[in-house]
Amino acid sequence: TLNAAVFSRNFTVKCEPPPTSVGPMPPTNRSTHTTNSPS
Repeated sequence: TLNAAVFSRNFTVKCEPPPTSVGPMPPTNRSTHTTNSPS
C-alpha cells in the first residue's frame, strides 16, 4: 500500500507539480512555450 501511494504521488507530481515545484518550474516551461510561440 505504501509503494502504491508513493507511486501515485510521484505520478501526480510529474503531471501536476506541487506549488513548491510550480514556482521555479513555470519560468522554464513558460520560456519554452514563449520561444516556441513566437518562433
